[in-house]
Amino acid sequence: MAKTFIHDAAECVRVKEQDLDWKLYHILAADPSKGEEELAAIACVSPDQIRSSMDRLVLASLVERSDAGYRVLSIQEMLLRCQARHDKSCPFFLENGVLKMKSMPDTSDE
Repeated sequence: MAKTFIHDAAECVRVKEQDLDWKLYHILAADPSKGEEELAAIACVSPDQIRSSMDRLVLASLVERSDAGYRVLSIQEMLLRCQARHDKSCPFFLENGVLKMKSMPDTSDE
């Protein structure tokens, strides 16, 4: 269980990990400049809990991590990442955020 901050009541309450993930996603969507320390203060959780939550969001293809911090992905980016990961016949893959074509076997009759 994680904790989250209720702004009106100024108290921390226990919530499920998914609830923390959802809250952080919305905080980042509203203000992408927030870093781990700021997110931890807003959500009233430890930086380790923030990192765990962000790892889940990255794994779910909802958020991207970079040296500059975290960024919420667009719907198009989410769809492309999911297709590249789960569709075995997909002709492309993602490498460091760049779409690259897979090398296809030569099927010409020579």
